[in-house]
Amino acid sequence: AGVGFIGAGAIMKSGLSIRGLTTATTIWLCAAIGMACGCGMILEALIVTGISMFFIIALRLIEHFIDKLSPKVVFTINSKVPLIKDFREEASSCNLVIRDMHIKHTSNDKESEQVLKVEIIFAYKSHRASLYDFLEKFYHNPNVYDIKEYISINKK
Repeated sequence: AGVGFIGAGAIMKSGLSIRGLTTATTIWLCAAIGMACGCGMILEALIVTGISMFFIIALRLIEHFIDKLSPKVVFTINSKVPLIKDFREEASSCNLVIRDMHIKHTSNDKESEQVLKVEIIFAYKSHRASLYDFLEKFYHNPNVYDIKEYISINKK
C-alpha cells in the first residue's frame, strides 16, 4: 500500500498535461521486482527488468518521434489582454485537441513592451483544415502581434 502512495505522489497535473504516470508505474514495477528478488526469484526478476527496460526505452523513442510530428503554433500576444481562454475555446470549437501549452513572458523586439509567447502543441492527428480555421480566427486580432506555424500534419 505504501508503494501505491509513493507512486501517486509522483503524478502531477501541470496546466493541460499530466506528468509522472511513467514514473509512478516504474516505482510500482521496481517494488514488484524487489519483492521477487526478496522471494528468491532472481531469474524472473532479471527477465522482467529486461522486458521493462525495453518497453520504457521504446516508448520514450516513440513519444519523441510523435512530439516532432505534432503541429505547433507560437503566438506573440499582448500580455495585458487575456487570450489564453480564447485559444482553448476556439480549439475546442474547431475540434482540435491541445496536447500542451507553454507560456513565456518576454519583451517585444521592436519596442520594450511586455508580451507573451504562447506555444500551443496540438495532438498528432490534427487535421490541417481545422488548424487553419483555428488560426484564421486570430490573424486579424489586434492583440496578436505574430503567429508562427510549425505544421507537419495530415492533409485531411
